[in-house]
Amino acid sequence: GAATQAGAAALRVEDVRRALDDAPAEAAPRPRAAQVRRPQPPRGTGIPSPRRRRRLPTGWVLGALVAVMLLAAGYLASQAVYFVGTGTDGFVRIYRGVPVSLPAGLDLYQSVYVSGVSTAQLSPSQSRTITGHRLRARSDADDLVRQLETGRLGSR
Repeated sequence: GAATQAGAAALRVEDVRRALDDAPAEAAPRPRAAQVRRPQPPRGTGIPSPRRRRRLPTGWVLGALVAVMLLAAGYLASQAVYFVGTGTDGFVRIYRGVPVSLPAGLDLYQSVYVSGVSTAQLSPSQSRTITGHRLRARSDADDLVRQLETGRLGSR
C-alpha cells in the first residue's frame, strides 16, 4: 500500500530531476517590451518624420558662433580708434573707425568732428600728415587738429 505509493512518488520525482539535468540548457525567452509606434506622416508630404529630422552639426554651430564673436570684436575694436582726414566738403575732420569702405557704400568709419580748416589752406607736408589716415587715440587726433586750427602744426 502506502509504502509502494511513496516509493513510486519518489521514483517519479527522481526521474523528473534526471530528465531535467539531461535536457539541454535553453535560455528562457524574455518577454518583449511593448513598443510604442508613433504615427508616421505619409511619404511624399514634405513633412519630416521625427526620426529623420536633420540636426545641425555641432561643429558648424560652434564655428558660426566663433565667427560672429570675431566680427563683433573686430567691429568694437575698430570703433576704439580714430584718424584725421578730409571730407567731401574739403574740411579737415576727425573720424572714428578705420579708413575702409566696403562694397555697397558701407563705410567702417564715421565723422565725429568737423574742423574749420580747409584742405586748401594746408601746406604739402600738412596735407600729407592729414591724408595719411594714421590710426590714433582720440586725444592724439584732437591734438593734431587743434595744432592745425591754431597754426602750430609745422609747415615744413
